[in-house]
Amino acid sequence: MKTINMRGVTFGEGRMKIICPVTAPTVEAALETIELAKRLHVDAVEYRADRSVNAHDTDKLMCDLRRVRDCLGNRPLMFTFRSVPEGGHAELLQNDYIALVRAAISSGCADMIDIEHRIADAAAKELIDHARASGVISIYSYHNFNETPDAGRLCDFIAHARRLGADIPKCAVMARDRGDLLTLLAATERMTRGEDDTPVLTVAMGTDGVLSRLAGEFFGSCMTFCTVNASSAPGQIDCERAYAAVSALHECIKA
Repeated sequence: MKTINMRGVTFGEGRMKIICPVTAPTVEAALETIELAKRLHVDAVEYRADRSVNAHDTDKLMCDLRRVRDCLGNRPLMFTFRSVPEGGHAELLQNDYIALVRAAISSGCADMIDIEHRIADAAAKELIDHARASGVISIYSYHNFNETPDAGRLCDFIAHARRLGADIPKCAVMARDRGDLLTLLAATERMTRGEDDTPVLTVAMGTDGVLSRLAGEFFGSCMTFCTVNASSAPGQIDCERAYAAVSALHECIKA
């Protein structure tokens, strides 16, 4: 599998990287969370702009993003505006969403950018291309809080994301039972077994999907979302507990 390096963190190699979502409504509270995360085993931070009180004001959001970037230091930063249909807390018209994501890419603050699959392919491709030209990692994401599609559909999504040029396809689905967990893991392994395959980020949400957040390295997932003081999705685990488990599993693989 190919690897991606950002600020000294290599995605797609070694243990799964720990990424902490910051979901605070104010930038002051976000900075407090980041200061805590910096003292823990956190490899990267996700700034969830849809949770911000400035979610509908791009200029203020970009000012907040700059403060987040300055506070975070040399750790990778992901910018995400998660829409309501994808499990988020705010909604924008498609053109406004595209403009916001473009602004975040152009800001020079974000190392990674989340691009939701729900927008038209042409718009997604334009944002992915703009991210690549700006040195920003593009994460093309799909979320399903109701079910886990069959492995064929998950593989088709990952293949489609790669055709669009996305650096990291992301699939987050709801595991209703352990069979759903196995479906996600099987699709992940199938799409990352080749040397030329790009890294993927997959997660089975909910109690039955917790193993995907810890053992993803075995199957090809490059990151896991973990909580510091507030979760952003069902089944997220405390950062330090996750780091201990992921690191122990990685040592077992090496052995």
